Amino acid sequence: MKMIWVTVPCDNIPQLIDALDRAGFAGMTRLPAAAGPSKRPMEVLMIAVPEMDVAKAVTIIRANSKPDSLLHGSGRGSSIQSRIFVTYIDETYTIRTYDIDRHHP
Repeated sequence: MKMIWVTVPCDNIPQLIDALDRAGFAGMTRLPAAAGPSKRPMEVLMIAVPEMDVAKAVTIIRANSKPDSLLHGSGRGSSIQSRIFVTYIDETYTIRTYDIDRHHP
């Protein structure tokens, strides 16, 4: 299993969640994030996916999370940085049953 963390401007979140949901990635966590010098509202989206689905999820995220500044031509000079982080999930715990699942890379 892998955890995908995505930082994107708030205005991109609805279309991103909709696109991921349509592709079968329905379990997500959405959190507010500090925007830094741009003062633009940002959010973090967390998605746990099987390793074989990472490329598909990242492709969907990239296609649906481009900030307005990139779409309108200001390019690399923008202080808005959407990022995708992919990490391993070593263990998961089921709170209700105390079951543990170990995931090995």
